[in-house]
Amino acid sequence: MQTLKQESIVAISELPDTAAIYDILHVLRKLWAKKDAVSDHTTGTRPVSCLDIMKGRIGCVNGPENLSVSKIRMEGYGQ
Repeated sequence: MQTLKQESIVAISELPDTAAIYDILHVLRKLWAKKDAVSDHTTGTRPVSCLDIMKGRIGCVNGPENLSVSKIRMEGYGQ
């Protein structure tokens, strides 16, 4: 199995000599997406967002939605 570096070099070398930097970036993005798909599939994991992690904790604290409603708390802020 080739490393990502080796795959990148081979893919870029197959581009025409007139290829622009955008063509090279396109090739690299495709390889990156392929690598991510393979690693997610082989490990059986998927990326997790902060929302997924904190879903059970969002909204569990009571208090004002906006702390600026208390003028005493905001006194001297930004000075």
